Amino acid sequence: MAENLGESSLAPSHDDEHDDEHGPTGPEYEFAVHARAYWSESGVHVTPDQTWLIEAEGAWTDWTNTCGPEGYAAPKLKLFESLRRRPAEAWFALIASIGHDDPAPVAVGQRLLFRPARAGSLAFYANDIPAMYWNNRDRLIVRLRSVVSFTGSTGGASV
Repeated sequence: MAENLGESSLAPSHDDEHDDEHGPTGPEYEFAVHARAYWSESGVHVTPDQTWLIEAEGAWTDWTNTCGPEGYAAPKLKLFESLRRRPAEAWFALIASIGHDDPAPVAVGQRLLFRPARAGSLAFYANDIPAMYWNNRDRLIVRLRSVVSFTGSTGGASV
């Protein structure tokens, strides 16, 4: 079983600022998502009436494959892709989930404009085979900011 290293050290960094691309912004949170954690809890409760800008940076490592939040392709592992937590997403892609039972978690990549389909606590993980988190290391830094989108976006959309 993978260990849960996903304790969040959330700290709001600003309130009521303005972002020309997305409109007025609310609080911003920054926290680490650990590659070895089966779940990295953000500590942020989201609701369908909010739009969030999620940005991720850094690199994490799956055995000997180091990548960023977009994950990596591994043709030699093609036979094992169906065993990943999100089989259609890349190995080690950063995934956002509302709670631990989200029927439709989304790949974040480096940047995602996200409107939750339901309310709940936002959690993150590296897309890997559940039994293989033991060989993962490093972490990504994720910033989460509440925004007002001028595009009227729903669901996840890369920006």
